[in-house]
Amino acid sequence: MIDAGDSDFDDAVIARSGEIPVLVDFWAAWCGPCRTLGPVLERIAAGAGGRFELVKVDVDRSPQVAARHGIQGIPAVKLYRDGEVIGEFVGALPERQVRAFLDHHLPGEATRSAREAAALLAAGDAAGARAAAEAALAAAGGDGAAGGDGAASSTAHAVLARLDLGAGRLDDAAAHARAVTAAAPEWDAAQAVIEAAELGRAALAAGDRPALEARIAAAPPGDIADGFALAIHRMLEGDHRGALEQLIGLVERDRRWRDEAARRAMLTVFQLIGLRSPLADEYRRRLTILL
Repeated sequence: MIDAGDSDFDDAVIARSGEIPVLVDFWAAWCGPCRTLGPVLERIAAGAGGRFELVKVDVDRSPQVAARHGIQGIPAVKLYRDGEVIGEFVGALPERQVRAFLDHHLPGEATRSAREAAALLAAGDAAGARAAAEAALAAAGGDGAAGGDGAASSTAHAVLARLDLGAGRLDDAAAHARAVTAAAPEWDAAQAVIEAAELGRAALAAGDRPALEARIAAAPPGDIADGFALAIHRMLEGDHRGALEQLIGLVERDRRWRDEAARRAMLTVFQLIGLRSPLADEYRRRLTILL
């Protein structure tokens, strides 16, 4: 941490940010929130391992810099890289939110790997997604289903949960899903993986796909329980349209069967494929009309 002002701001911040990101704390001695935020920033910077540098600017002693950079309220924090502001906030945020701000604008190795894992999963590269997710957990200080902390770990666990679900490793999928924190944006999808894993265990107990198909073909339309288990097999195999088509047919046959199990399974599939995905929208409309 260093102090800068009107005479050396350009060297300490603008020029230096071409080499390393610089976080600037615009503050004043009379400002109570500044005295709250300052130690938080200093503590984070001390443990950042050179990820960024912290510069403090007393606005009372540096009115020209404060005016030039549009400081109207304090504490004001601006993050500079290559001479430009890439992120900023005003007010004494809690430490968790400050760390989230930095993670968003200055992603570390764990965050970069986790984002890569999610992108590779969306692109259908299962092997690449698994490697990136495991790298994210290792970089975050965790390993396996129970390790890791923070947003990067949650993203990595969510990716591994989806991969293991698709591979039929239901216990591993559920374990990774449970490692996703409630605050993570992936939490709802993770709960869907847990539910899908439970449904998958029951479907496997009912029989494999060929056996179920044979029983249904022998006496069409077959027992509802067999049809439900077959739909879950299709869901696990990634045939989401096939699963939804079979499930909506079961809703039409007997919507109250097993406490509306078919309808609830459709909601699980919607979560897995994305609530606002075109496929979910299509079958949500059909389900609404049917009900």
